[in-house]
Amino acid sequence: MANPILWEKGIRTMLGVPLLSGEDVFGVLHVGRRDHRRSPTTTPSCCKWPPSRSLAPRKARQLAIESAAATLLERSLQPSRLPRLPGVELAARYVRAESRLIGGDWYDAFTVPSGQLWLVVGDVAGHGLKAAVVMGRVKSALRAYALESDSPHEALERTDHKVQHFEVGTLITVVCVVSSPPYDRFDICSAGHPPPVLAVPGHEAEFVDVAPGPPLGALPHIARNARFIEVPEGATLLLYTDGLVEIPNQLIDDGLHKLRSAVRADDPAVVCQTVMHELVGNRPPTDDIAVLAMRRAPSRTGM
Repeated sequence: MANPILWEKGIRTMLGVPLLSGEDVFGVLHVGRRDHRRSPTTTPSCCKWPPSRSLAPRKARQLAIESAAATLLERSLQPSRLPRLPGVELAARYVRAESRLIGGDWYDAFTVPSGQLWLVVGDVAGHGLKAAVVMGRVKSALRAYALESDSPHEALERTDHKVQHFEVGTLITVVCVVSSPPYDRFDICSAGHPPPVLAVPGHEAEFVDVAPGPPLGALPHIARNARFIEVPEGATLLLYTDGLVEIPNQLIDDGLHKLRSAVRADDPAVVCQTVMHELVGNRPPTDDIAVLAMRRAPSRTGM
């Protein structure tokens, strides 16, 4: 619809162009003439982008509101603190993409009444508030199923069933790692997620050989399998999302090689810092990055 005030100004010809933010219309750009002269070969200044400055404050407010909402949602979905357990050290990092749009990457670390430690890193396909909302639902569902499951593959199967029913058309990659005291053996199940990295003192880091099943939401009625690994004292296990190893204009194998070379059996906070420095550095990330590191604390016997 055209603003009647414009017709009252003597406009004879008018064009209205909707201004969109995603699927939302936040304004209309009107272009008109008071006569029937042919349009010039060059674009008149009234038609050039950006539109009238009167629209700028409204757009700026809208973007500010969306950014604030995304920031609050992002903070609420990340763990307020990591578990403190005897013999286990944890650290994590989360970096939002250069676009500053909230995404669906997350990490989680929690314990259940049995004493099991659960480590989770996941990635919902897509960006924006929708991906973040789905991420929150999946994270909550996985936590709930962890209370009723002894193994990561069972919890992921039940979470997948929930995704198939309530989040139709959504794809989610997840790696889930579970261990019971004294946290020397970890069961790992992957739903299409990049493999964890294990660094044992005195040895080069290696990717954990775990078969990645399909992402959550990809195929119905998938039976998932977990494998276990031994984690000796002093060893470090690193979980991450693909934004860490997907480097612009490089093969993903190059990013995986850099990651393997950067991980050491060290303090988890140092490992996270080193990995981010070596693979990201000053490069603005094009995708969200979540990193979660766990180390079995070295024995202090004889010290």
